[in-house]
Amino acid sequence: MLIFHYPDSGGYRPHQDIYHIPHRLPDRMVHAIVAIGIDDSDPDNGGLFFSPGNHKKGVFSMDAGGVMDPEVAETFSWEPVVWKAGDIFIFDDYAPHYSKPNKSSRSRRTLYLVFQRASTGGPTRAEYNVLKRALNPPEGKEADLDNLKPPNGIFYRD
Repeated sequence: MLIFHYPDSGGYRPHQDIYHIPHRLPDRMVHAIVAIGIDDSDPDNGGLFFSPGNHKKGVFSMDAGGVMDPEVAETFSWEPVVWKAGDIFIFDDYAPHYSKPNKSSRSRRTLYLVFQRASTGGPTRAEYNVLKRALNPPEGKEADLDNLKPPNGIFYRD
């Protein structure tokens, strides 16, 4: 899935991608995520921040929308991941991460390849794509935040 992070677009609050399957929190990795930079990425254009080492500590408390408990997230040390177009970054669904709103004049487009075992009981490819498409519409389109199922509190709505 290609995700566009346009100038003046929102970011994502601290979360773990494991929230996609809240009804079944496994003791092993469910997703492997490969991020391929289409554009350069840095904190100014909504680049990702990760909390090193915390991916080994399991699932942190989160609300129904998948947002990590702010009191927990505030105790983490967060580091930006800066990449150039064409760079690849790989992480799992336990890795706490977030992005700030893109307040620059540059887009941050990223191609995400998400791998999931069918046996995890997580969303199907079609369900996952509906959710991601609603949050991350094609260039020039508006996000369809009113029709998200399940509600997703990760997206900054300001």
